[in-house]
Amino acid sequence: MLTAEIHNNLFTLEITDDGKGFNGALNGTGNGLRNIAERLQEAGGKSIINSIEGKGTTIRISLPFPVKITNSRDKKYNSL
Repeated sequence: MLTAEIHNNLFTLEITDDGKGFNGALNGTGNGLRNIAERLQEAGGKSIINSIEGKGTTIRISLPFPVKITNSRDKKYNSL
C-alpha cells in the first residue's frame, strides 16, 4: 500500500507491504536503507522503518514542503 499526504507543510509518504519483513538488525551488505536516511537528512527530512519478520515492512518518509532537494554529488563536483 502507498499513501502520501501534505499536512502542515510536511510531505509524508508511507509504503507498506505484507512480505517477508526482516528482524530489524539490517545485517545486509547493501546501502539502500542507509542511503534513504542520509539523503532525507540532507533535505531536512527523516525516515522511519518498521519491519516484523514474516509479517512485512513499513517505510515512512517525511520532508518539509515545498521540498527543496539539492544533489550532493553536484556539490561535490562543483567544489573541485
